[in-house]
Amino acid sequence: MMQKIRWILLLLGIVIALVIAFQNNRNEEVNLLFFHGEVSLLLLILTAVGIGFVFGAMLTYGMLRPKKGKKANAKSTAKAVSATPATPKNSPSAPKPERADALAPDRADAKK
Repeated sequence: MMQKIRWILLLLGIVIALVIAFQNNRNEEVNLLFFHGEVSLLLLILTAVGIGFVFGAMLTYGMLRPKKGKKANAKSTAKAVSATPATPKNSPSAPKPERADALAPDRADAKK
């Protein structure tokens, strides 16, 4: 459903940009860094929209693609966890609490 909404919004944005661009077809003077001259406003609008689309697509791709470092790190962590043997609770090497009542609930709390 969300994919359909995205496509509809994208097409709507393209149609609106084209309508605005074709309604502004007069020439305008442009001074951009080393370029000075007259250019059609239609061309300027379409160029700006195209550059914005490409820039947004690159940012979206960068955010959605998986990171190589994180993926490799997750695999090595999974291997390390699976390689360590699990210690049973009753084994002598299992950690024991310092006090026997450390894990037991307080009797005063149990009465309330």
